[in-house]
Amino acid sequence: MNALRSMMKIVGVPVISPAELEKIRKPVSLIWGRYDRANKLKIAEVASKRYDWPLFVIENAGDDPKMEQPEALLETLFQQLKPETVHST
Repeated sequence: MNALRSMMKIVGVPVISPAELEKIRKPVSLIWGRYDRANKLKIAEVASKRYDWPLFVIENAGDDPKMEQPEALLETLFQQLKPETVHST
Protein backbone atom coordinates (compact mmCIF):
# COMPACT_ATOMS: atom_id res chain seq x y z
CA MET A 1 0.00 0.00 0.00
CA ASN A 2 2.87 2.39 0.68
CA ALA A 3 4.14 1.90 -2.86
CA LEU A 4 0.68 2.70 -4.23
CA ARG A 5 0.46 5.90 -2.17
CA SER A 6 3.90 6.99 -3.37
CA MET A 7 2.99 6.27 -6.96
CA MET A 8 -0.35 8.12 -6.68
CA LYS A 9 1.49 11.24 -5.49
CA ILE A 10 3.58 11.15 -8.66
CA VAL A 11 1.06 10.09 -11.33
CA GLY A 12 -2.30 10.62 -9.64
CA VAL A 13 -4.70 13.52 -9.90
CA PRO A 14 -3.59 16.41 -7.66
CA VAL A 15 -5.71 17.47 -4.70
CA ILE A 16 -8.27 20.14 -5.55
CA SER A 17 -8.17 22.98 -3.05
CA PRO A 18 -11.25 23.81 -0.92
CA ALA A 19 -11.32 27.25 -2.54
CA GLU A 20 -11.67 25.67 -5.99
CA LEU A 21 -14.30 23.18 -4.80
CA GLU A 22 -16.35 26.04 -3.33
CA LYS A 23 -16.53 27.61 -6.80
CA ILE A 24 -18.52 24.67 -8.20
CA ARG A 25 -22.04 25.90 -8.95
CA LYS A 26 -23.41 22.80 -10.66
CA PRO A 27 -25.12 19.98 -8.75
CA VAL A 28 -22.65 17.45 -7.38
CA SER A 29 -23.32 13.95 -6.09
CA LEU A 30 -20.55 11.81 -4.65
CA ILE A 31 -20.65 8.10 -5.46
CA TRP A 32 -18.02 6.24 -3.45
CA GLY A 33 -16.92 2.66 -2.90
CA ARG A 34 -17.19 1.80 0.80
CA TYR A 35 -13.80 0.06 0.80
CA ASP A 36 -11.82 2.51 -1.33
CA ARG A 37 -8.32 2.27 0.12
CA ALA A 38 -6.77 5.03 -1.98
CA ASN A 39 -9.42 7.66 -1.19
CA LYS A 40 -11.03 6.54 2.02
CA LEU A 41 -14.74 7.00 2.64
CA LYS A 42 -13.97 9.59 5.32
CA ILE A 43 -12.79 11.96 2.55
CA ALA A 44 -16.19 11.71 0.87
CA GLU A 45 -18.04 12.09 4.17
CA VAL A 46 -16.14 15.29 4.98
CA ALA A 47 -16.67 16.72 1.48
CA SER A 48 -20.35 15.78 1.55
CA LYS A 49 -20.88 17.59 4.83
CA ARG A 50 -18.70 20.60 3.99
CA TYR A 51 -20.17 21.31 0.54
CA ASP A 52 -23.66 19.89 1.13
CA TRP A 53 -23.20 17.31 -1.62
CA PRO A 54 -25.20 14.09 -1.33
CA LEU A 55 -23.07 10.99 -0.78
CA PHE A 56 -24.00 7.55 -2.06
CA VAL A 57 -21.90 4.64 -0.88
CA ILE A 58 -21.59 1.55 -3.05
CA GLU A 59 -21.35 -1.52 -0.85
CA ASN A 60 -18.79 -4.24 -1.59
CA ALA A 61 -16.76 -1.86 -3.75
CA GLY A 62 -13.33 -0.35 -3.39
CA ASP A 63 -11.87 2.37 -5.58
CA ASP A 64 -13.56 1.25 -8.80
CA PRO A 65 -17.30 0.73 -8.26
CA LYS A 66 -17.98 0.79 -12.01
CA MET A 67 -15.97 -2.43 -12.33
CA GLU A 68 -16.73 -4.00 -8.95
CA GLN A 69 -20.46 -3.24 -8.61
CA PRO A 70 -21.61 -1.88 -11.99
CA GLU A 71 -25.33 -2.48 -11.42
CA ALA A 72 -25.31 -0.66 -8.07
CA LEU A 73 -23.31 2.21 -9.52
CA LEU A 74 -25.62 2.61 -12.51
CA GLU A 75 -28.73 2.42 -10.37
CA THR A 76 -27.38 5.18 -8.13
CA LEU A 77 -26.21 7.28 -11.07
CA PHE A 78 -29.52 7.00 -12.96
CA GLN A 79 -31.45 7.85 -9.81
CA GLN A 80 -29.40 11.03 -9.46
CA LEU A 81 -29.90 11.97 -13.10
CA LYS A 82 -33.69 11.92 -12.85
CA PRO A 83 -34.99 15.50 -13.21
CA GLU A 84 -36.86 15.45 -9.90
CA THR A 85 -33.70 14.53 -7.96
CA VAL A 86 -31.46 17.24 -9.43
CA HIS A 87 -31.02 20.05 -6.95
CA SER A 88 -30.15 23.56 -8.04
CA THR A 89 -27.41 25.69 -6.50
